[in-house]
Amino acid sequence: MSYLQALSAGVPTIALEGNAVADDVAAHETGVVVSDLAQVNDWLSREDEVQHWGAHARQRFEHAFSKEAWLLRITQVYKELVP
Repeated sequence: MSYLQALSAGVPTIALEGNAVADDVAAHETGVVVSDLAQVNDWLSREDEVQHWGAHARQRFEHAFSKEAWLLRITQVYKELVP
């Protein structure tokens, strides 16, 4: 499952430290960033946090990646470029 698919489904992401997905996960609380795969089981057992991350994931998708969000951004760009 891709990161955007996970966000749209409200599925939290476990990202390995050191990439763009990890940066977004950390900045928007849509999951957890781990430094090695041995930490994954520990994080999966934290049900309250997993639910919290899932809710944030869906909100992140709606705010930044939904069709409506993209149309709004594209419209703003055109308004700035075309007098």
